[in-house]
Amino acid sequence: MSRDPLKMIMFPNTDPSPEEEEEETRWSIEYLQESLQNDSCYFRKVTDSSGCYAGFAIWTLDPSSTVTGHKIKSTQKRRESWNPASLDVRAWIEVSNLLREERQRVLNDQHNIWTVASHPFANLNIDALRREIRAGNLQGVQNTFSEWLEDNPSNISKIGRFYLCIGDAIECSQHEILTYLLSEGFPLDMFDISLATRRKERRALEIFIAHGWNINKPRTNRDPPLLSQAIKDEKLASWFLDHGADPNAECDFDFTPLSVAMVSASFATIKLLFDRGGSVKHGQLLHYVARRSGPDRIKLLDFILSKGAPGMNRLLHQHRPADYLSLGYAGLSTPLGMAAREGTLDIARYLLKRGADPTIKNSLGYLPIETAEYYNNHDIVTLLSEFGAASSNH
Repeated sequence: MSRDPLKMIMFPNTDPSPEEEEEETRWSIEYLQESLQNDSCYFRKVTDSSGCYAGFAIWTLDPSSTVTGHKIKSTQKRRESWNPASLDVRAWIEVSNLLREERQRVLNDQHNIWTVASHPFANLNIDALRREIRAGNLQGVQNTFSEWLEDNPSNISKIGRFYLCIGDAIECSQHEILTYLLSEGFPLDMFDISLATRRKERRALEIFIAHGWNINKPRTNRDPPLLSQAIKDEKLASWFLDHGADPNAECDFDFTPLSVAMVSASFATIKLLFDRGGSVKHGQLLHYVARRSGPDRIKLLDFILSKGAPGMNRLLHQHRPADYLSLGYAGLSTPLGMAAREGTLDIARYLLKRGADPTIKNSLGYLPIETAEYYNNHDIVTLLSEFGAASSNH
């Protein structure tokens, strides 16, 4: 089970397609290659608290960085910048700033050794506990855990670090053990609940609900509740709805499970969500249909417009000024602008015929025709020209 915390922050979609995973990997490799080519990598020895060598850490610096007092001159031509579509740009910027501060702390004094403190759970054989969980030995789990608590009652405060144990119980469908661990104080972790959702572990999800999981709690501050993960399976989506999931539940922004459904759910599942309380007043649905790749996307546009979906000539998040200001760096567009980026020609044509304005610029000041040019969507450039749009690049 992959649980790279940094990757989960930067790429919050816990169920990426193979194409998205490949794009994310290529992006990461290209950045590392650029750092190596520009001689902007610093290596530091890592030891444990006893001084024994444990490995090394790599820090990368921008070619213009003066963090260490050494100006690095790049001899390589800087590659054209690009970001994978699944990258949470704001989260990436925030975590980069934090890492930059830590990098400066470590490298400013040219530390040769980075000491790793002793692990606070060294007296618990976590591997043994995990083996008992995966074997389904409830008694063995209880004995191992109880002995650890008896050694030092204050260990109870450290339970939150044993996230792998909950994941093991989910992956092996060990429901009794999962119930025991949660009853012993193991915390509810959204990544574990997400894992249970992806594996369609309904019994595990019921156990999480019994132990206090709010089914309408956002997955992250930028991702809606887990119904948004269940929408690829109509039966699982129905289970979520039966247990109180709200298709209109938001994260910190107007982004809902129904928004996600516009991109990737079947038409039948989308109708189910509307039958169970979904509303076009939430989730900026027109914008997200523009990203849909299925052959039924025009049918879906007809469907939501017949219900009065707003936002034809409004930028994404523009109806909430605070959100618009905080997210404007990402190039927020109208539905037409999003179609121009995605290359969905039929959607662009449909929107234009329904009154979409091709002269509305995105939050970075670019017209839909300029967006289409940038992404080499030449058919859409031609279409927009037919509707009187002109690029300032000519």
